[in-house]
Amino acid sequence: MKTIVEWLATVVRTATAAAAALDNGDNELPAGFPDARLVAAARDTAYAAGLSPQSALPILINTADLIDETLNAWGGDDPGHLPRDGMVLAALSQLRTDIGATLKSYDIADAQRAEGASAVPAYVAVRAPAATVTALAEQSRAVATQTSDLAAAVRKNAIVGSAAAANLAQEIEGTSVLATAEASELSSGAEQRLRRVDRLGASIEQGAGRVSAALEALRPGIDIATVGFERLRNAVLNGIGAVSRLAASVRGFVRAYWPRWRPQPFEHFRDKLKDGSDAPEMIVLPPGKFWRGSPDSDKEAYPDEKPRLEVAFVRAFALARDPVTFDEYDAFCEATRHEAAKDEWGRGAMPVINVTWKDAVAYCAWLSRETGFEYRLPSEAEWEYACRAGTESRYWWGDAFDPKMANGARAQARTTPVGSYPKNPWGLRDLHGNVLEWCMDTWHDSYVGAPADGSAWVDSRSFPRVVRGGSWNIDPRSLRAAIRYWYVVVSWILDLGFRPARTL
Repeated sequence: MKTIVEWLATVVRTATAAAAALDNGDNELPAGFPDARLVAAARDTAYAAGLSPQSALPILINTADLIDETLNAWGGDDPGHLPRDGMVLAALSQLRTDIGATLKSYDIADAQRAEGASAVPAYVAVRAPAATVTALAEQSRAVATQTSDLAAAVRKNAIVGSAAAANLAQEIEGTSVLATAEASELSSGAEQRLRRVDRLGASIEQGAGRVSAALEALRPGIDIATVGFERLRNAVLNGIGAVSRLAASVRGFVRAYWPRWRPQPFEHFRDKLKDGSDAPEMIVLPPGKFWRGSPDSDKEAYPDEKPRLEVAFVRAFALARDPVTFDEYDAFCEATRHEAAKDEWGRGAMPVINVTWKDAVAYCAWLSRETGFEYRLPSEAEWEYACRAGTESRYWWGDAFDPKMANGARAQARTTPVGSYPKNPWGLRDLHGNVLEWCMDTWHDSYVGAPADGSAWVDSRSFPRVVRGGSWNIDPRSLRAAIRYWYVVVSWILDLGFRPARTL
């Protein structure tokens, strides 16, 4: 696998080739095609890709967006579109592919450094006041305009052919591009991409330093017309000050709204709802590998539990300690006017039953809106990973069913309050028995083709959804960690509930 630096070297070559193709492709370009803008972007990309990875990132993002916009506008089937076998389209497509692979390598490097459990997602919900976000975006745009005008002034006042003056103008233009990219990120919607904003802020700060260094190279005034040099120098210094103030504002914004919490393996936590009450108790489950399904040696296994598949989670996630209770579900129903679920043996701390898959998804969506974090149903692989808790036996405590460990095999003839039985090694309760639990996956009758990264396996052609866990009403064979069921999404029965997962 290529490193970021190796991918950047590739981008230097493809960006240079794209600029050349645009310069030489006049005969195949339709009227109005933004070739000059793309040539400038390609050259900027070739230049930036030779810098540090942090400095190159915003330029890569900006060029990728410009190429996407161009190909969408000019690469379709409308009259005057670019020839599909043309030199320009091929060069732009290759450059976009290489930039995409490079950006992916940034994400891989981030994930490897974070080691999953302490990873901060690239996209995190930020409940910053809208006025704060807007003000910072406007400051970024103002600096972009100011530095763009300043670069033009440098070029206008510089002696023709001055390498030092050209370098100063180029560095100033670079900060202008960075400020523009940051304004775009800040204006991208309710989910601010804090990691990218943080990188942009660092790059802007570095840009101010490079502009200062370039200005120092002109201090003697030999490369600038004597008249107006001090005025231009003062303008550049003012521009550096504006850039530095913008970098400080970005640092303050990120510091204020970046999630301070770094989840630790097996940590218990509760997010807060908007009214100050607690969301369900969650447990952080670490990255790791496990064997999903049943081995051929297990004579009680069903065919849909095979072939056994090794699954690797590269990021941590959180799962509710218990199935959702009636108390928790009733709070959702009251807040949203959702139809309440029917009980059979009481409400309160009893696991909610008689809920459909759609009900469960609606509850998770409500938690997401209330907390600002992504709640969802677990994938089938996540559920089994949590249930096994590092074991490979039929049940987390061993291969033989024990009625003292789980509510199953009709021993109680009803549900029991959550947490009435021992927790597994990872602190989770009621995974074997009590109630069946909805998962996100659609049903597949084997693990052939199942994803090995633990993500949900969703097929739009498959209507039923997976159910895991067994219940009070089910025999021991069907309470094993590997057992699988399915129900259609509108099914509701007296031993079917769910527990939410949360993306970290």
